[in-house]
Amino acid sequence: MIQLILLLLVALAILMLLKMAKSTKSQKATLEEARTLGLQEASLHINNPILFEDYAQAKGLPTDVLITLIEEGKMPFYEWRGYTFVENRELAHARK
Repeated sequence: MIQLILLLLVALAILMLLKMAKSTKSQKATLEEARTLGLQEASLHINNPILFEDYAQAKGLPTDVLITLIEEGKMPFYEWRGYTFVENRELAHARK
């Protein structure tokens, strides 16, 4: 009987560890991961993706102006693990 209880406790502990390990994968990625893995993933969905923050800084635009463009559907975007990628318009137009 005691062995059965110990076995159930061990099984429960293993299930909890597996659940914790699975939930850490869906957490927000690091900035380095966003600039490498996220960029690759975003390029499958939009043309010439660039990280939202990088684009705002490079253009010198306030982020709320870009958010408005995204909300109005005027700027393609893709979200990946808590980071937003937008289409780099200058590169997209230069390649057409």
